[in-house]
Amino acid sequence: MSKLWKTVKVAKIIEETYDTKTFILTDNEGNKLFKEYKAGQYINFRKEVNGVFESRSYTLSSAPSEDFVSVTIKKQAKENGFSFSSFMVDEVKENDLLTVFFKPVGDFYYNPEKHKKEIFLFSGGSGVTPCFSMLKEMSDRLGENNYPNKIHFVVNYKSYNDIIFKEQLNKFKNIYNINMEIILSFDQKDGYGSGLFSQESLILKLEPFKKDCSFFTCGPKGLMNMFVDSLKKLGVEDEHILLEQFS
Repeated sequence: MSKLWKTVKVAKIIEETYDTKTFILTDNEGNKLFKEYKAGQYINFRKEVNGVFESRSYTLSSAPSEDFVSVTIKKQAKENGFSFSSFMVDEVKENDLLTVFFKPVGDFYYNPEKHKKEIFLFSGGSGVTPCFSMLKEMSDRLGENNYPNKIHFVVNYKSYNDIIFKEQLNKFKNIYNINMEIILSFDQKDGYGSGLFSQESLILKLEPFKKDCSFFTCGPKGLMNMFVDSLKKLGVEDEHILLEQFS
């Protein structure tokens, strides 16, 4: 195997929802997989299928300061051929071995030299993973050097049963300088927002933050495009709009 790829072990699997699982990964000796990475980065997985290497990128849902490394994967509708998410969710078991790139990569992370001291994290569905990683990494260090002062966190799910990291996200609701909002598109539940986003509603939501925040978004393409278009209509500069998407 090329030195660019390494074998990792699935140490533990956590069921997040009916179609989403978190995979805690270690090296072959059970040690933490990556010593250094930035919250928001991703790793590439690879698997040989019928003589062809299939690959897929998944954001790390763990935070660098945590003592474990994890990815959280939602099973996607299968079209034609091999589905990496179906393989991971339906077939992978604890103690299985997988192949990943030798280090996390990606530019979707907070850079104190470029970004403002307030950040707005906007995500949908399984796109919550990089934002969740950033939230965990920064929540205890807000206001310190190289960290933002405040986080605005908005995540959109289809229904209450689709909420990934439900219990963990709710713990952030009462933390000073973290504004947490979980919105359900097709469901109503006490303590949660409800309804579908439109560009008009997004512009109204984002307008108070347009001058003070750098914005990060990950999720379904249509939702991200609407978010970015809304920010551009509000005059937010491109350097303060970061998006992450995988094919």
